[in-house]
Amino acid sequence: MPYKHAAHIDAIFGQIIVKHRTHAGLDQAALADRLNLHQPALSRLERGESPANMSMLVRLSVALGVPAARLITEFEAALVKLRSEDIKVASKKELSKDSSGLALALLGGAALAFLISR
Repeated sequence: MPYKHAAHIDAIFGQIIVKHRTHAGLDQAALADRLNLHQPALSRLERGESPANMSMLVRLSVALGVPAARLITEFEAALVKLRSEDIKVASKKELSKDSSGLALALLGGAALAFLISR
């Protein structure tokens, strides 16, 4: 199936972090401090440039006051929603090796956040 747009998995999770961070009234510096991270590292995580591992998921859960299961459930729901909109969801590596030969337009952070929030 040809896709016009794509989103990579790490960026989807990053937007979920942004949503919860802003809902908690935290800026990046405050959340980074709670996570014992430098602010640029959190920024990379939110933009999807760095993947979150299980340890980071737990740390985010505690720092945001949101159960890890809820973060995972929201991530899974976002995947379903994006796929239902015919948006290809894959890893950055998979997207860079797109076998269709078509250039996919990657969704920007704002567009991704909009699609996840509706």
